[in-house]
Amino acid sequence: MQWARGLIRLDVVFRLLIGAGFASMIVAGLGMPRTTFGSPGLYPIFVGSLGLIVWIGLHLQDAVRAFRNHTHRGRIYDIAYEFGDMPPEVVRRRTLQTFCMLAALMLGVWLLSFQLAVPIFLLIALRLLARASWMTTLAWIVLLELLIVVVFGSIAHAAWPRSVLESALGVSFQTILGAPFRRILPL
Repeated sequence: MQWARGLIRLDVVFRLLIGAGFASMIVAGLGMPRTTFGSPGLYPIFVGSLGLIVWIGLHLQDAVRAFRNHTHRGRIYDIAYEFGDMPPEVVRRRTLQTFCMLAALMLGVWLLSFQLAVPIFLLIALRLLARASWMTTLAWIVLLELLIVVVFGSIAHAAWPRSVLESALGVSFQTILGAPFRRILPL
């Protein structure tokens, strides 16, 4: 198995899968039919495009660092399997933490709604895990919530799936959260 390790590096495979995932989000979004309510494909196109841009940027950064013979010190892209300068247990812990966070976000979107799960996710990720200041955390929460509710909900009319909580209560958080903005902004 040692010969395969030299031919196939797991971090390269992992990085390629992430890039392919972002690209497939764009393709899937482009293939979604437009409805009378709006275009449900706008959100995967937006997320896939941003993710692909960041993915390309990180790889360009790695290429420049390798060209200049710099180490990976201070890098953001921690998920990998074969970094010589990081202990394997740190890489495994960070990888597991990242996948658990993403799974919790998906579960939160399904149970609570996208409009509630994202701010809760940001609060936990920024304040508790990254130890960001309250000002930074709240600024990102407000900015992203405005993007979700106003841009995607009210302007682009993205079709959000109903969550378990919305179905149980018979409400739409997009309508509730977007109402104040519709009174202020002529949308």
